[in-house]
Amino acid sequence: MSPYLGLRPFGIEDAHVFHGRDQMIADLRAAAAGPGLLVLLGPAGSGKTSLLHAGLLAAQQRPWLSITPHARPGTVTAEPVDLVVVDQVEELFALGRHEREAFLQTLMSISDETRIVLALDADFYGQAAEHPELARALRDNQLLIEPMTQAERRAAIEGPAAVAGLALEDGLVEEVLRDAVTLPELSHALWATWRQSSGTRLTLDVYRANRDVETTAERVYAEFEAPEQEAARRLLPRMVRIGEGSPDSRAAVPLDELLTGLPDVRAGQRVVDLLTEACLVTRTEDVVRISHAVPHSWPRLAEWLEAERDWRHARRQFDSDAARWHRAGRVKSLLYRGDRLAEANRRAAASPSRATDLDPATAEFMDASWRGGQRRLHRRRTVLAVLAVLAVLAPAGLVAAAKFAQQAELARTRDLARSLAAEAEVLRDRKPGLAKQLSVLSYRLDREAGRRAMLDSQGTPGVIADEKVVTDVVPDAEGRLLAVVAVDEIMLRGRERSGRLTDLTPGAVAVSRDGTRLVAADFDTIEAKSGVLRFYDVVDPSRPRQTAVLPMPAVIRSLVLSDDGDALYAGTGGGEILVWDLTRPEAPKALAKPEGHGSAVDSLAVAPRRGLLASVSVDGQVRLWDIVDPARPVPVTALAGEPFKAARSPREPLHRVAFDHTGSLLATSAGPKGPNVWRLNDPSAPQRLPHEEEERNLLADQCHDPVLSLAFSPHGNQLVVACGAKWRVLTHTAEPGPGVLRQSASSDGSGPQPGPVVFDPTGRRLLQVDAVGVSVWDVGNPDRPGAKGFVREIPGTGGQLSYRGTADRQLIALKGVGTNTLWDVGDPAAPKKLHTAPAPNLFTSAAIALSENGELLAAAELYDDGKMVGVSLRDTAIPGGPPLAMIEDLDNGVAEIAFSPVRPLMVISDVNGVVKSNQKPPSLRFYDITNPRQPRQIAKLPIEAWDAKFSPDGTALTVLAHGELASLPINTKAGKQLRGLDLADPAHPTELWRKPLPPGLSAEFAHSPDGSLFAALDSTQTLRLWPVRDRRPAGDAVKATVGSRAAGGKLAFSPDSKRIALLAAEQRGSDFTTRAEIWDVSDPDAPVQQLYLPADDSTFSFYDLEFSPDGTTLAIVSASTGVELWDTDQERIVPGLCNAAGDPITEQQWRRYLPGRDYRPPCA
Repeated sequence: MSPYLGLRPFGIEDAHVFHGRDQMIADLRAAAAGPGLLVLLGPAGSGKTSLLHAGLLAAQQRPWLSITPHARPGTVTAEPVDLVVVDQVEELFALGRHEREAFLQTLMSISDETRIVLALDADFYGQAAEHPELARALRDNQLLIEPMTQAERRAAIEGPAAVAGLALEDGLVEEVLRDAVTLPELSHALWATWRQSSGTRLTLDVYRANRDVETTAERVYAEFEAPEQEAARRLLPRMVRIGEGSPDSRAAVPLDELLTGLPDVRAGQRVVDLLTEACLVTRTEDVVRISHAVPHSWPRLAEWLEAERDWRHARRQFDSDAARWHRAGRVKSLLYRGDRLAEANRRAAASPSRATDLDPATAEFMDASWRGGQRRLHRRRTVLAVLAVLAVLAPAGLVAAAKFAQQAELARTRDLARSLAAEAEVLRDRKPGLAKQLSVLSYRLDREAGRRAMLDSQGTPGVIADEKVVTDVVPDAEGRLLAVVAVDEIMLRGRERSGRLTDLTPGAVAVSRDGTRLVAADFDTIEAKSGVLRFYDVVDPSRPRQTAVLPMPAVIRSLVLSDDGDALYAGTGGGEILVWDLTRPEAPKALAKPEGHGSAVDSLAVAPRRGLLASVSVDGQVRLWDIVDPARPVPVTALAGEPFKAARSPREPLHRVAFDHTGSLLATSAGPKGPNVWRLNDPSAPQRLPHEEEERNLLADQCHDPVLSLAFSPHGNQLVVACGAKWRVLTHTAEPGPGVLRQSASSDGSGPQPGPVVFDPTGRRLLQVDAVGVSVWDVGNPDRPGAKGFVREIPGTGGQLSYRGTADRQLIALKGVGTNTLWDVGDPAAPKKLHTAPAPNLFTSAAIALSENGELLAAAELYDDGKMVGVSLRDTAIPGGPPLAMIEDLDNGVAEIAFSPVRPLMVISDVNGVVKSNQKPPSLRFYDITNPRQPRQIAKLPIEAWDAKFSPDGTALTVLAHGELASLPINTKAGKQLRGLDLADPAHPTELWRKPLPPGLSAEFAHSPDGSLFAALDSTQTLRLWPVRDRRPAGDAVKATVGSRAAGGKLAFSPDSKRIALLAAEQRGSDFTTRAEIWDVSDPDAPVQQLYLPADDSTFSFYDLEFSPDGTTLAIVSASTGVELWDTDQERIVPGLCNAAGDPITEQQWRRYLPGRDYRPPCA
């Protein structure tokens, strides 16, 4: 490996070859010693990134974070760190104002306690100084990167060579010093010399042939085919941000966006690969950036950039002419024609930019000009064209023309799909609802082009009332009306008609159960100190009718209507509960008020059909009232709740108390462990439902932010809790009495601003108030949104499963911490538990298995004394009965259990007894189970096997073994091996083959059911596929990289052998996730990622996976929740996305993204 990095910046891992900057490193470490903002200032190519990573972070011992301005603000504050490094700060000025301000405010919020180093291109000093936060740092705390001295440049040449054992020809160092001025130029020259050299000696001749960036770039460009050269012309300028009154700068561009709109995407991909190999661009995950020095050192690229600059000037003229055309009423005389139209087309064709970059108004103008030109041309040529067609086109020609037209249309459709997919990725965080619909449109236009965008939409919300500042959302109980409360209006959304209540400053809003009445607190000013109550008839939401107005007798914090809508209850800031009789809607009548609370009443709720009112005040006191006679509320009982200490305006209502749809359950807020839910069989003596985590002594998903709202689903048994910016769903069960609460779905808490959350009338979606509308979340499966089913059995760390079918059942056996369970999942939506047995811990047994026909279950179990361990064999037809047999003569623990698919043969790996430190050497034991009531050991091998799988024909067994032979104590440093055993005579297994793994690596493996492939996934996340010949992996493996970081992962073949499911580990910045992926291996020489499922924000969240016997379902073990059951057909994902798409794409948006196509919202 080259000790010189070319144009790539030095990273932390390159610190050992980062020479010549000792003094700057020392200065930087000293300047960054204390909290606050430090600006590291230097021109482009001066080595800022290298200094930060190879100089500063490489020596950092305490937690740190390295980001660019494109990171979400929440990334900075997610975990406390000692040092935050912000590279490429100049990219901040390409962001929108709100994003830029949010990023700077986030930095300032932690600057008093955190060291923050900002790397800024000196060309952007003036723009940075315009921001007060940066100006202070530039004035008081900046460190200027000084040019390298002759001695430092010499060290940068000779130091890496010494590390790598390279010899430098006499005179080479001196010539490099004369030629190269900047660190990138120097590093590139030496890297190019090393790349073209053979052996360990760098010579002057090779250096002189490769010393400058232009030479390398032109050499690579000359190797491109014509489609690749065209792709390079189009995509390279996209990696440069053209300055408008400021210098050009490099741009980080997602690969999908970079390739969008290219005539040949595969050619574009090859260009990126070759440029990356030549260090002319760098690629991190799926983001591509042009290397330093390339834009100003490669004349060809400079010409392309000038063409792009010319196009931008032209676009400004186009925009101006388009605006004039629109103002004049779109008169035809202002459209381009003749030479002017031809010049516009020429400039558009010459530009590397996409035509879709035009804004909608300009695009409409240019389209009208082009169509007008075509019509004029058409009229002139019609007669000649008809004659020519009739004379020239034979039937074969007609067919060829039709095929050409069809291919052209397919190409245009594919380009549009790619453009929509790229737009969706850009919009994903800012406009998730629109992004989701663009993703669906992209996928429907072209399955492959839109696949990734569609998959990335999983787990994202839709949006209604987009870009409205919403404070509350209030549904009725029957699904007729939804009131969306904004800062200046109330939007009324009915089943068929919608309307608005405008000119309001609304606070609390109440909607009657049947959706025909609405009452709103309307404040005089935004300070919300006085106002009126407005009463409306909303039978027709499109024509709301005000029936009465009353002055507010006090500042009202909460409102609720009685079950029949004939009484109104209001909670005040002074702790009172006010009551009005509404039997005459046009003349509300105040009734006697009950004894109030000692502090502001922030939430009220009425129980359906029970005549009960619940109130809660900010001091946490909960009261239950009998309101059978609304004129005389009677206290029933009082409960302790959670105080609400945060300051909150009366215009931002809370909903911290709720009844379910039967009126028999009451939810109240109660602190970090979750809400209290009370069963009200006797309202004077409520019974609290315990949380499942309390029953099992598990750590709950705690939230330390204030609870903002509680809401039950309108028909089911779910409760949603809004806690800070996060929501979570709890499911309540009736048994064991009085019931139990268990955790279900939850959000990641990344919303821009917290607000209340309610179920929509279907109970399959959540509506969450946030700063820019109402987010719509899919909770059709409340345990795992998007999944077709869920096995609710928390397995804990290391959970394993086995998935098999019998004649009449689909079975999953699950090994958890302390429990083995057997489930029938024939109906994925309603799994049935068939059996439970006590199980040893992970360090004694990590295996469970069902026989191929699903009739036998083998698992390690505990005896009644809870100490001894044996492997039980059970009949799955009578799982609750006594075991058929118990294998008790094991020496250690159980690492693996496997059944032969064709023979009455079972293997147990007798190892893993970590708790007892393995009393005897590990072994691999073979059992004849012809009579499962009397399993008979027929062979025992001294092999320490941590995984074992039979070949599909049962004639061989593959194991993951430690070392040559098992030993005691275990040699944990012994290299692991994949070894194949011949089972022609199961009583005398012999070795067929072995493949040693590199030191420190482990691997999961699998045989394809048809016996044609052997697959292995190692801990570097490399998937290898071998063809199988004579029961052995043959030849060189085909490799594919899975995920983006090293980690272990399971894999499994589909029953038809055409797909592999695996667990992939991803790292996005500082975030670590795990997700299940399905790869298409129908062509073993070119495995392709086909599908991935929503990720879990944890490194060790998923532990095992397996296809169902028919291949239509993928089961995944989630350590903290249970077994997720997912549909393996990606076509089934789209309906789930549309279930929570929110408001449909508008006609204006449609014209922008799909100009010229009929308006057809994808999820209408």
